[in-house]
Amino acid sequence: MLKVVSQENGSLVLEAGDMDGTALLGRALGAALAAGDVVGLVGDLGAGKTALVREIASGAGVPEGTPVNSPTFTILNIYSGAEVRLVHLDLYRLGTPGELEGIGLADLLDERSALVVEWFDRFPDAFASDYLRIDIEVTGETSRRFAIAATGSGGRELLEEVAVGVNKAIRQSGNGGRR
Repeated sequence: MLKVVSQENGSLVLEAGDMDGTALLGRALGAALAAGDVVGLVGDLGAGKTALVREIASGAGVPEGTPVNSPTFTILNIYSGAEVRLVHLDLYRLGTPGELEGIGLADLLDERSALVVEWFDRFPDAFASDYLRIDIEVTGETSRRFAIAATGSGGRELLEEVAVGVNKAIRQSGNGGRR
């Protein structure tokens, strides 16, 4: 179940009562991604950042059966989606923003790629000024609250597309809605 708690200019708050709700959000976000988009994920260990990335990859058209795992030790994984290359970064083990240069961040921010960044809050200034930030709060064993905030015109445009996709998915699934 996925519910829209609030939707205002530049922000969207959702509650997922179960993993199906998280899947609806992730797939809507993945379908909306375009080259140049940056999505930052923030949440405690076990909050479900990687689970959300799996669903984002599905929505972006990464072939079914492709393993989408946390790149905690490898720092990044790259997946080929239908329309966009999905770059999955994990900043948990990085000590300084300078280490992002060592992994070639500038090269990853190219015309073919969308970035999804776990532990985005460690170095938010290292990324473009247009992005979505998703704060994930654990509210139960499988339930989550997603506070999504857009920064910059590109982030706001992406948020609008995600909101349309989420609302459409909620209507089609018949499992949620507005409070």
